[in-house]
Amino acid sequence: KESWLSQSDYWSKMAVLAHEVGHHINGHTLSGYSLADSRKVELEADDWAGYAMAALGASLTQTLELTKRFPEGDDSNSTHPNRAKRIAALTNGWNVGNEKVSLSTSNKVPDKYVPDNSNMSATEYWNRAYDKYENGDNYGAIADYTKAIELNPNSSYAYNNRGLAKSDLEDYYGAIADYTKA
Repeated sequence: KESWLSQSDYWSKMAVLAHEVGHHINGHTLSGYSLADSRKVELEADDWAGYAMAALGASLTQTLELTKRFPEGDDSNSTHPNRAKRIAALTNGWNVGNEKVSLSTSNKVPDKYVPDNSNMSATEYWNRAYDKYENGDNYGAIADYTKAIELNPNSSYAYNNRGLAKSDLEDYYGAIADYTKA
């Protein structure tokens, strides 16, 4: 029997691809999320997928076509949100993306996509900061380590690693302060 994806239209396949890319864009590099956190990261990926679909030229109807396959009802025992929540996230992302596309066609420079990571945990920020530091993005790493510290002020690892990033930027006083705190 063929998979449902092989039976899907072009835009549905693009929506699946955009959703999976959305996980990477939003820094979802961890596994082992709780059910609630799994649903949250799925919605973040859906939001980005909606944005990407608008940028690719898909209509909102084409973007939402895939959601016909999503379950409705109570999602409290599922890793994936119900259809209504996913439609809302895709629509929100699509509206933002469509606005940016409209701006770009009117010769205005669109802003880059900024994912809403307001519900990330300290661990998620720490992991994203670590990845940024390993890739040479010291400023991005410092921002994420700072957010991790705000959420978990007792994280000696976050202070230590933020100190490393500051040291690489020759902010030795800031590095010493972080090492001391660690």
